[in-house]
Parts: sequence; structure tokens; C-alpha cells
Amino acid sequence: MLLRPLALGALLCAALPARAASPLEEAIFELEDGPFYVLLNEGTYGVEGTTYDAADVNQQENFFYSFRLSLELRPWERHGLVLLWAPLPIDTTATLDESINFRGTLFEAGETVESSYDFDGYRGTYLYRLVDADAFSWDIGGALQIRNAYVSLRSGDGATYAQRSDIGIVPAVATRIFWWPAPSFYTHLEATGLSSFGIGDADGGLYDVALSIGLPLDERNDASIFLRTRVYGGGVDLSDDTVETWASFLFLTAGVRADLVGLIDRL
Repeated sequence: MLLRPLALGALLCAALPARAASPLEEAIFELEDGPFYVLLNEGTYGVEGTTYDAADVNQQENFFYSFRLSLELRPWERHGLVLLWAPLPIDTTATLDESINFRGTLFEAGETVESSYDFDGYRGTYLYRLVDADAFSWDIGGALQIRNAYVSLRSGDGATYAQRSDIGIVPAVATRIFWWPAPSFYTHLEATGLSSFGIGDADGGLYDVALSIGLPLDERNDASIFLRTRVYGGGVDLSDDTVETWASFLFLTAGVRADLVGLIDRL
């Protein structure tokens, strides 16, 4: 895909003036991509809406594909800011076994519908390095995620259409561990999440947990490749009963991690 090389070039160009303007310790770029599977995706849209799940609209018949881009800036050794873009598109076609009321629009049983579910995330995370040893590091901090959600159903002939879209801000806590059992590989565990525990007008939550195994490509570890598995999901239940949706996704991705500061220093 053309998008990923362009994004890499843009991030690299952005890092060059940042390096010149301030002595960054690190500027770490990550790209991961690969298939994901819908473990759960259940939603009710509208006060009298019908609850339907992933199986009802064929979201569990196939794997889907997505990627993530992140840039971690470390102006000081123990302080880091991670900027993340995580698109998550799911488009399917299904013949309904049962009727679905979606925000007052009725899609009849036996009707062919096109379902779209986009759950894009934009996240900023601050991390403080609590432990910094030769073969082990532990970061803790907080995150703020902007959730850009879009859900729609459209009849096969295009005559019936309904959608729900919104933008939400989700605060969370974050932690990350790097461990080097040997110089030839490392393991990486990261977790971001929070639950509202029913406080306020919405009962919601977010979780994003990933485990990686990485292989350095050079002695300085300015670049590495990795394999990663991730569980990502969350949801919201609004007190006015207009929306209740919960989802969970399982990822298996491969990626590259590069310290742009280290690579630029070699030029």
C-alpha cells in the first residue's frame, strides 16, 4: 500500500527538524500490520434498536486487515510521548436471518445488507521510565485516545440506509515492559486500559494489550523487526439507551521498529 511508505517518509522528515531543534534522546518509529479477527462485536443503536452481533453481519467469516503507526519522542531519557494512529475498518455483506432495527430504520429478515464498522483510534501516551536497567525497563503513564467511530447498514439495493457516527475522548492508564533475555532478541509487553465502572452518564471501557518478540538488526538496536499479538477492544453503554456497543479484536502482526535519531546520527 502506498500509504505506509508515505507515512514513514513523513515521520522521518518530521524527526529531522525536531532533532535539530532539541537534543532528543530517541525518536522511535513503529509500523505493524497484519490480520485481525473479530472476537466480539455486539451493538444496539437507538432506544428501540435491535441488538445484533458480529455473526449476524458475517464479521466472523473472515480475517480482516489493518495496520498501526506510532512515533515515540523522548526528549529526556526517562520521559516519553507516544503518538499513535490505529485505523480499524470492517466491511461485510450478509443476508439477515432476523430483522434489525437500526436507529428506527428496519432491515427485514432475508434482506441483503452491507455493514460498515470503522473504529479508528488516535492516541497520545505519556510514559515515565520507572526502571531502567541494562536488560529490563518498565514505563508507566497515562493515555488519551480519540475514538472516531462509524457504524452503518445499507440494503443491497441502496434504498434503505442508517448510520451512527461519533467522536469520543477516552482517558486510560498505560504501562510497558521491555526485557532482553539475550542480546539477540527482546520481549515487549504493553497495556493500556481503563473502565468508567458505571460512573457518570456512560458505562464504558478501553483495553489494548500486546505481547511482542523482537529481533535487532544491528548491534546498537537502532532498528529491529518483531512479531506481535494484540487484544484490543472496549465499548460504551449510554444512560439514555441510544447506544450500547462492545467489541473485542485479536491481532497477529509483524512490524519494524526504528530509532530515527540513531539512524540519522549515522548519516
